[in-house]
Amino acid sequence: MKKIFAVYFLILFLTSCVSDNPVEFLKLPKNERLEIVKNLDARVNIFDDEKDIVYVGTWGSRVFKGGDGYGKDKIYNIAVRFCKEKLELDSAKKIGTKTMNKEETEKYKLWNKVYVKYQCFQSELQKIEEAKKTSNNKSTRSFTCSFSENTNEKSKILINGPVAIEETAIGITINYNTVNISDKGAFTLQGASNDPGRVWFIGAQSFLLLDTKVLPYNCY
Repeated sequence: MKKIFAVYFLILFLTSCVSDNPVEFLKLPKNERLEIVKNLDARVNIFDDEKDIVYVGTWGSRVFKGGDGYGKDKIYNIAVRFCKEKLELDSAKKIGTKTMNKEETEKYKLWNKVYVKYQCFQSELQKIEEAKKTSNNKSTRSFTCSFSENTNEKSKILINGPVAIEETAIGITINYNTVNISDKGAFTLQGASNDPGRVWFIGAQSFLLLDTKVLPYNCY
């Protein structure tokens, strides 16, 4: 009984301090209020032009820009959980803090005044796991590819099942998260870590595609 009273008191205290609509909040069903407090009123893509964004309430005031609310570790852990549960992305990066004005809290039915804003994204491990689902290559191969117009310019490429690693002529390491193989044994390397427009085609005729630019290579 004491625990229930303490939780209720906490909800009442928090809403009276940081919500623009404490009366409306207390009209919600008890289990819904508890869930909101548990998740720090976390929201996904509040504004129309957003993609893979999670907001986590601080239960802090506008005066202190949310700094008088919950600690950063709790807020971050909830952000990661929402990225996974709501967006199927396993990582979160803080990109700012958003102080909502009264018009925004009313329009979007928010219960916090200050939110920490996170961008959700795939970790490298998740990219590899996704690649395993989409790639049809299971073999391991290595190639040295020399630029046809300058044979001294060589890239070393190691293909390991659904992923590949390239070491360029100037020593830069580039990871590819998707490798496919055609019926004739030609490889396609996509999902470059440095440039999504960078694609390798390695076969009887090989070339490197840089967006719309096609560079011929000899790979052996």
